[in-house]
Amino acid sequence: MPHREINPYEAMQASLRVASELYGLDDALFKVFMAPTRSMIVSLPVLMDSGQWEVFTGYRVQHNLTRGPAKGGIRYDMNVTLDEVKAMAAWMTWKTAVVDVPFGGGKGGIVCDPNRLSIGEKERLTRRYIAEIIAGAAMRPPAAGSSSPPGKPCSAWASPWPVPPWPYRASGTWAARPPASCMKPGPASWP
Repeated sequence: MPHREINPYEAMQASLRVASELYGLDDALFKVFMAPTRSMIVSLPVLMDSGQWEVFTGYRVQHNLTRGPAKGGIRYDMNVTLDEVKAMAAWMTWKTAVVDVPFGGGKGGIVCDPNRLSIGEKERLTRRYIAEIIAGAAMRPPAAGSSSPPGKPCSAWASPWPVPPWPYRASGTWAARPPASCMKPGPASWP
């Protein structure tokens, strides 16, 4: 029989399924816990000590934020995968709940060989990762798509969020707010 590598995310889901049955967890709650709240894949261009640019892949998963902000570090490894990070974020959710600390579960990962990176390269990689997952999210507001409701109100629905501070706004990366008439609820306010 061929060797099949264990998928950590599938293993986490199987464990949750067993625990759910043992404790009689409500079906709706079980579905909430099965999937992460948020998963992100980022591309991380980093200037290496050699003067060449390398592009790394990073992951950030927030499994559940019900108990508080997503707690969890960054794993630097050549074999880190999105499924592994999703599983570790879920396990962090369970750990924080068991010890009753006010955090949700999160985890990050960067595909790299940390032993081959200088301290300066690790710093630049980490700073790029943080910029992409935190600051980068504020620079990419959602906009209406081709399947939006008539009148394309989706941009107006997203616009009440605060405009990010400089330098994001100054760099031209933030969409303009719609007219004040779009802020009123109901179909009559749709442009």
